Amino acid sequence: MSLTFLSAGAFAAGLVALAGLLFALQRLRVRHRDVPVVTTMFWREAVEEARARVLVRRFRHPWAYLLVLALAALLWTVVAGARQDDRSGRRIVLLLDASAPMRVGDRFDLAAEALVEAAAASPEGRTTVLACGAAETTLLRSGESAALLRRRLEGLRPEASPPSVERTLLALARSQGASSTSVVVFGDAPVRAEALAFLPEGMEVSRGGRADGAVSEPRVVALGASEAASGDWTAVDLLVSVEGGPRALAALRLDGAPVESRERRESADGRRALVLRDVPARGGVVRATIEGWPASSRELALPDRTPVRVALDPSLEAVLGPWLAADLAVERVAPDEAPEVVVERAGAAPDGDAAGPARLTFVADDAAVDTFVVRDPGATGSETDADLRRRVDDLGLAELDADALAAAAGRPIGLVVEPAGARGVVAVESLLEPERGLLGTRSLPAFVSRTVRWLAERPPLRAETVAGAPLDGVKRLRDESGRAIDAAGLDVVPLRAGRYSDGRGAPVAAVLPAGTAAVEVADDPLRSSAEEERPSDGPDLATWLLLVAAAGLALEWWLHRTGRMP
Repeated sequence: MSLTFLSAGAFAAGLVALAGLLFALQRLRVRHRDVPVVTTMFWREAVEEARARVLVRRFRHPWAYLLVLALAALLWTVVAGARQDDRSGRRIVLLLDASAPMRVGDRFDLAAEALVEAAAASPEGRTTVLACGAAETTLLRSGESAALLRRRLEGLRPEASPPSVERTLLALARSQGASSTSVVVFGDAPVRAEALAFLPEGMEVSRGGRADGAVSEPRVVALGASEAASGDWTAVDLLVSVEGGPRALAALRLDGAPVESRERRESADGRRALVLRDVPARGGVVRATIEGWPASSRELALPDRTPVRVALDPSLEAVLGPWLAADLAVERVAPDEAPEVVVERAGAAPDGDAAGPARLTFVADDAAVDTFVVRDPGATGSETDADLRRRVDDLGLAELDADALAAAAGRPIGLVVEPAGARGVVAVESLLEPERGLLGTRSLPAFVSRTVRWLAERPPLRAETVAGAPLDGVKRLRDESGRAIDAAGLDVVPLRAGRYSDGRGAPVAAVLPAGTAAVEVADDPLRSSAEEERPSDGPDLATWLLLVAAAGLALEWWLHRTGRMP
């Protein structure tokens, strides 16, 4: 047995105080004294005035004293919050779902209240409480008092992250092994039966509190941008998808100004979608909201798609002029009109730290060690294979037939990345020859077009990534607060939905997975197993103590009425 509201010392002190008080009351008795009265009309008043309580020398009625003391001790034990300890030795882990679906209505508050009640009824020495948001947060360690939990829950709110309870369960399974552990999930995070199959036999998982079913409020489940179908490079097409709730569609605003939709769709699963064509892409922020449901909004940062100002060397006009003129992302300017990118031919590679616009420079074959040299201020000089593959994609070289080009040029094709003070690309001018270069192939316009965009820092549209999933080819992110997230050489995983920027400064939007919602009660393996396998709990220890105390009071009343007890 353990106590919830009092320590062992306070409980013992209370018992001693009760025993002393009852002992003193047992020593008090009525002493009668003679009072003469004139008439019997005032007999009752005279009797009341004659009563006096005094201490006597001899302790009388010890059995009555013990009975009253036992009843008082039982009631004091109930007041102290007595509870029956689990003697099975199992470790108790209470998990609070703090993910995005819990932000709807009062789901989180109800789950937190149920968590506090469960923690108060659990053995302190073997109970741990965790909050499962983007990452696991320890709210109560084993051995700490459950009274601390309510204070630590103050200010804790659900995060914009997908449910992570399954991930926490698997981590607990790895750390606990085959030890006996009871895990109780508070909240509506779904846990699949497939995930439960990976847990050891000694780990039991159930759901506490209540599950209200799937989220019925309308939610913006997707907001993405794609290249404009019209071919306008300075604009993008937007798609916003809504599911659940009333038939209302989302309203969109670009930098605070409303954006009108021209096309609406509805899928067979009940999702409604808006398609917005040719939205200007100048680095603004699009926000999709549903009237009356501000918590379901979603934001997307648009890229900067203003035309790239390019100055072309006259000696390259015949070769590259037609391609640049056909590129909708390029605006041809003279060298003295502040170009962003200069495409030139030179006898030697220019200084990588020189001031001025970014440059695509074609040099003689004997002036460069490798076919392509990429100069990037963000380069480290120790790029991995994944980094080099990303460079190939940035420069549009994925379509390049390197073997055929190497055979025609009589030299190997290589790509080197160098740290520099400004962006620049150096390529051998044999690439412009029709016999042994790229002239006449589709690789040349792809190389020039993508290279010009990279030099002007106009990254291609990045597909919306999902929070909790690895971002292919990206090793580092920076969140809105400026905090860097480094994956130590692996693909980085944004754990929370929100706006990020990658290592090159390009915006990255991490969104919640489509269909992220609360668990359906009928399909919940935790709740069904808890209801079917666990027997119904009988009365707790406090109830039994109250019943015994009531029986003792009835016994005392009967003894007093029959004259067996004073």
